[in-house]
Amino acid sequence: MMRCLINLQETSETNLKNQINAKREERRRIEESELKRLEVKRLRLNNRRYKLSCRSCNNLICKSTHVRSIANSTFVVCDPTVWKRSKIDVREKPTKDHLFTKCAKCLCGQCGNQEWGVIVKYSNCYLPQLAANLFSLEREDLHDQLDEMRIGGDRGRTWQNIQSDYFNIAPINMRNISCGGLGGYTGLGLPLDPSILQQNPYALRQMISSMPPQQIVQLLPLYGSLANRYPEYIPIIIGMLTPDQRYALASSPLIGQYPSILARK
Repeated sequence: MMRCLINLQETSETNLKNQINAKREERRRIEESELKRLEVKRLRLNNRRYKLSCRSCNNLICKSTHVRSIANSTFVVCDPTVWKRSKIDVREKPTKDHLFTKCAKCLCGQCGNQEWGVIVKYSNCYLPQLAANLFSLEREDLHDQLDEMRIGGDRGRTWQNIQSDYFNIAPINMRNISCGGLGGYTGLGLPLDPSILQQNPYALRQMISSMPPQQIVQLLPLYGSLANRYPEYIPIIIGMLTPDQRYALASSPLIGQYPSILARK
């Protein structure tokens, strides 16, 4: 420490500035070289397409084009059809993180026991977060089979490996959120197939509990058209509403079918 201080005192101001500028220039060249290397790698992986499947039964999870990153550390599926192929285990209590809330485990809907990851609530929407070592990868675009040789198997794989060697992952945006998860009634954010929501009752309850009354008003007529096939479904949804939400629905034509709902405290 003392030697460094002595050297600084003995170095002229001009020489010190030159040394600092030389280090800055060296750092700039290193950063530019790294950016070029990453760009070459990104272009190499740009057209690669993979199928992500259950490691246990080969049930489709999603395509690589539906994977998105949150803060480059959490990787989620933005595909509304994933709810048809999965099921939710809600035996554990939700835990909050600085970016999202982990709500439940996400399991394979076909074999029923292979875990895929967890369901997270992010930006008021529910999305499956995948664990990098809990699924299989299959290349779908044209490729040289030798190019797919990798050291290690699924269990040792990380998302960093996937982004380096398999395919590019874009950061999540609001369009991905509204089109891929269980959330407010926007676009494909709310699946219209009752079988999906019946498999995911926890996500449905959480979704409805956070919806403003005006969105509930839009929600009920959509399911009203399905009431003939699923007569028990609409009362279940209405029963999840808060007193304030039920009061706001008093003028809705659908609510008239269940007047006793409005009297609940």
